[in-house]
Amino acid sequence: MKKKFKGKVREGKLIVNSKSEVTEFLSLIDGSNVVISIEKAESKRTLTQNAAIHKYFEIVASAFRQAGIDSKVIFNEQVDVPVTAGVIKEGLWRPVQNALLEKQSTTKLTTKEVSEIYDIVNKHLGEKFGIHVPFPSHDFYMEE
Repeated sequence: MKKKFKGKVREGKLIVNSKSEVTEFLSLIDGSNVVISIEKAESKRTLTQNAAIHKYFEIVASAFRQAGIDSKVIFNEQVDVPVTAGVIKEGLWRPVQNALLEKQSTTKLTTKEVSEIYDIVNKHLGEKFGIHVPFPSHDFYMEE
C-alpha cells in the first residue's frame, strides 16, 4: 500500500498539508513495517511565468511577420493563416511540450519544464528561420 502526502519542511520539521489524512492512513497500516521517502516537489509555473510564455508567443509571431515569413513557410501548409500568438502556441510550442513531456496544458508545467521547452523552440527558430527571441522577463518586453 502506497500513499503520497504533500507538505513543507520548515526549520527541519515536516509539516503535512492534511494531518487528518496522514493519521487515517497510518491507522490503516498500524503495525506494518514501512519505508519513508521524501522528495522535493518541483514548482508549478507561476502566473508571471504564464504571462511571459504568452508574451513570448506574441513576440515570436511579430518577429515572423516582420521577417515576412508566413504560416505556409513555418508549417508547410497549403493555406496562409496569419501568424498570431495562437498559431505559435498551437503550432510550435504545444507540439514540443506534448512530445517532450506528454502534457497537454501549460498549466501543468513546472518552471524547469518551461525553460526546457523554450530552449528547444528557440533553437529551432534560430536554426530554421534565423529568429531568436529572448524569453520575456521584467527586463525584456514585459512592459510592452
